[in-house]
Amino acid sequence: MPPSIIAPKVGILYLFKNVPKFTKIINITIVLIPIIYLILKSLFNIELTIEFTPIGFFKRPWTLFTFPFFQPDILSIIFLPLIHFISCKYFEPQWTSKELLFFWFFINASSALATSFVYSVAYTIKQKPEDYEQIVIKGLLPTLAAFTVAYKQAIPEYKIKLFKNFIGFKLKQLPGLFLIIILIRSLILRSFQYLVISWFGIFISWVYLRFFKVQDSIRGDRSETFSFISFFPTIMRPPLKILSNSIYALLVKLRLCRPIHRISSLDLESGQFPSRAVFPSLSSPTSSTTPVESSTQDYDRRRAMALKALDERLKTSQLSPILESKSNPDETN
Repeated sequence: MPPSIIAPKVGILYLFKNVPKFTKIINITIVLIPIIYLILKSLFNIELTIEFTPIGFFKRPWTLFTFPFFQPDILSIIFLPLIHFISCKYFEPQWTSKELLFFWFFINASSALATSFVYSVAYTIKQKPEDYEQIVIKGLLPTLAAFTVAYKQAIPEYKIKLFKNFIGFKLKQLPGLFLIIILIRSLILRSFQYLVISWFGIFISWVYLRFFKVQDSIRGDRSETFSFISFFPTIMRPPLKILSNSIYALLVKLRLCRPIHRISSLDLESGQFPSRAVFPSLSSPTSSTTPVESSTQDYDRRRAMALKALDERLKTSQLSPILESKSNPDETN
């Protein structure tokens, strides 16, 4: 289930009030590094190597972690750090500083490496290795792409209204809108590397949040509203469901992900069930061990039944000492 249902607040006064530690440090660094870069280059003719280039990774491995601090163009310098600041400020209290730090570096590094691999294969097939040497990756796009997925998970029904309600959309639509904007930008500039790295930012963050991230002692988020196919229109979902199931099966086979266990009706009545179990349909056989995705309504109904059974057990356990004391009045005097 989503880790939070608290909507992000946006306002000039709120933005710079009670800023968490990691959000403050990382965003100040994002602002300062380009300034330091320009000062060193213009006054001292010293050029820092910040951008990530696949061909030079082994000579400059630190660039795998520094490339987000240098934006590719003037529009990115103006808008992306502000959006990044708002997102970090919202998620750090929800996750903790340590978790956000890991998420930030993991998404950037893995997205850059995945993009490098795709381009190396593409240019090898095209037999144009010299073009591979010209690939330069920089900026916050993979991070922001990952945050769109995190927003979809946390507050999917929250609605953003812009330009006096002229433009409105729900945050569950944000990943798709983000990719459309990057696609238009890529078509205009005739450069698709940022579209590729944005796609990897979305996909890798979904895999991490879906199967691995621990929130409230629960690993991952197996709800149907956060399934991979929920990112796409209905007509595209059947083939993509095969892909997402294959990815899950591979992760389980590699022991990188725990399998889902179903719950029988007896477990529901007793209140004993694993935290990551999938509740089966009451009309389906309970002997099967194959995980089944149900509708959101069925999921919520079965979850409510399980919570009700657990609540009744807790009430019974709390009433037992009281009943015993009433049945033995001499012992209490």
